[in-house]
Amino acid sequence: MILLRRAPNGAPRALASLTRPSPRPARTSPRPRFSSTTATPPPSSAAADAAAKPTPQPDQQQQQQQQQQAPPPRRHRRSLRPLIYSTLFLAAGLVTGNIVRFTIAPPPLPDPDTDMDDALQGKLREELDALPQVREHERLTATEAEWVEVGPWGALVARSRADNSVDVGGKKGWFGGWLGGGEREKEGGEVVVFEGLLGDEKHAVSQTLAAMKGFGPARKFVNKATRETVLVFWVGGGLTGWPGVAHGGALATAFLEAFGSPEQKRTAEPAKLTLTYPAPTMASNFFVLKAAPSPAPAPSTELPPQKDMTKRPVPSEERPDDGGEEWSGTLQAVQGRVCVKAKAVLAR
Repeated sequence: MILLRRAPNGAPRALASLTRPSPRPARTSPRPRFSSTTATPPPSSAAADAAAKPTPQPDQQQQQQQQQQAPPPRRHRRSLRPLIYSTLFLAAGLVTGNIVRFTIAPPPLPDPDTDMDDALQGKLREELDALPQVREHERLTATEAEWVEVGPWGALVARSRADNSVDVGGKKGWFGGWLGGGEREKEGGEVVVFEGLLGDEKHAVSQTLAAMKGFGPARKFVNKATRETVLVFWVGGGLTGWPGVAHGGALATAFLEAFGSPEQKRTAEPAKLTLTYPAPTMASNFFVLKAAPSPAPAPSTELPPQKDMTKRPVPSEERPDDGGEEWSGTLQAVQGRVCVKAKAVLAR
């Protein structure tokens, strides 16, 4: 409570005026220093529609935000890996199945003296003439007089370096035996090819087994000086014992054709024949048979004498009366792998 004292000379009025509240002017916000002339546009109809719509629930808002924020899905390219894998496995299955089928049940081979057999043998002759071993010995027969080409299983078709003839002095000498026992013509040193070398009614190799599936096309080269023989021939699929592997008896027959002179072959069978098989001889391939009087210029094997029977000496009781002559040879694949080694003792 305020106590007012009365003052002289009109003091109470002054004090009363002080106690009354004086009217204050209303404060207005200061005018901005820089005013903008742009007017606020009226609300659009879209905003009005949005305001009129009900406010979505929080879950719906999150879904809408995720849909708006998520990028559009990319179109993935189809991978070729499954197609490649399936193709590889299919090809492997077909190859394996065909190998098994042809090994267990190979297709039938053509019979001898048929059109199919003749056509296949013609193709084999072309392949035989293109082998490097044959071309090398063709060069030797053309440049060296000692090398001649003879019939693979008996007949003489030799060529020499100078005059396409072979000089054989009668029946003397080892090479004279190729002319057989009788009818041979010699005019000016030229030897005429004859037939019927061995005199057999039917030759086992050149007639009975001569076919694409047997002993196919062959070429034989002989060195008159060293008596070395090189025989390149085809072993067909009909000469197999185990599927795909040539029979040992058929290969022994080929060695008998290469060992010795024709005179030795006509007199008697070899006193002893020994064969060793270092590697399987796969049929339906060309092979190179090399034979010569022992010691033969053939590659040796690492097998001991207990396993390599060609390294064993031939005892005297197993030799013929005249002591005999040893021949040895090898059967090699065209690539050079030794498949068979053989040794025989022939009567002189």
